[in-house]
Amino acid sequence: MKPRLLPLGILIFAVLACTLPFQPTAMTPTPYDGGIIQSPAAAVQAQTDLAAVLGVTPGEITIRDIQSKVWSNSCLDAPAAKETCAQQQVDGYQVILAYGEVIYTYHTDLTGIQLRRIQQVLNPSLAALEARALLAGMLGYDPETIRITNEENLRFQDSCLEISTPETVCSQVQVRGTRIELEVDGVLFEFRSAEDPVAPVLAVAAGVDAGQLVIMISRDGGINQYCDNLNITLAGKAIQYACAGVSGEVPGITDLSVQDQAQLLKWVLKFSPFDTRQTRLDNVAIHLTFYGAGQEIAQFADQQEIQKFAENLFRLPQATPTPLPTVGPEG
Repeated sequence: MKPRLLPLGILIFAVLACTLPFQPTAMTPTPYDGGIIQSPAAAVQAQTDLAAVLGVTPGEITIRDIQSKVWSNSCLDAPAAKETCAQQQVDGYQVILAYGEVIYTYHTDLTGIQLRRIQQVLNPSLAALEARALLAGMLGYDPETIRITNEENLRFQDSCLEISTPETVCSQVQVRGTRIELEVDGVLFEFRSAEDPVAPVLAVAAGVDAGQLVIMISRDGGINQYCDNLNITLAGKAIQYACAGVSGEVPGITDLSVQDQAQLLKWVLKFSPFDTRQTRLDNVAIHLTFYGAGQEIAQFADQQEIQKFAENLFRLPQATPTPLPTVGPEG
């Protein structure tokens, strides 16, 4: 009996195989840049747009990287010159594309309906290259990850390259120079440099002017009867004022070290604004106001670190008055 059941079993299996629905083998998503993650529609749309701009097929454009972003305005943080943007948060992506050896950056919304290609300079000047190297050093980045999006030769109307800083006097002379725009991680920076010598300086970071006050700290009371305050600009100028008949230079202006300016820039890019007050054990009242362009809320430890940083920049006032010049008796 058993030998007769074998052909019948084979027949049943064959019938079932013919009637069961076909199950296709799961396909691995098309990789980008060696990865296995399926590209979102917005990235594919950016890829298609760049292909049309370059006159090639989308398949010739490589999607190198995709990062989720929250843009701060309707221009997706990539405004055109003199464009007015509505201040509103827009969820989207930063898409890095490559065609050959050239890298392109797009800012998109979640769908790809809105997208903007970040312009870039293919043959940058020495000033632009030095500005990129300077920013890379401040942020701790590889210079190749920073894009030079634009540079413009112009005449600045003063010796400060039109970077206004409190308590700083600029000579009203025209200076030939260059305005350089950089972009990294979706954040825009502007540097300016004279034509000779080439020495780029930070002018704008994430919409914050270099001359803008980003830290304001005051201290009052205590055994030393403090009564002074310190204002620090994004460009790294520390300006100290005293409110109690202190002799000597008031205000006193000092420049932050390269390391301190780099740290200050990182805080401004990372944290949102905050205001804090406290009275120390020595009865010194401290009031600190911080103006940041970031989205992260500074925790207590972060606030204390920034406060200590600012307090360490206070200078001791002169103990005795600087004597006025005297004129000897005539004759």
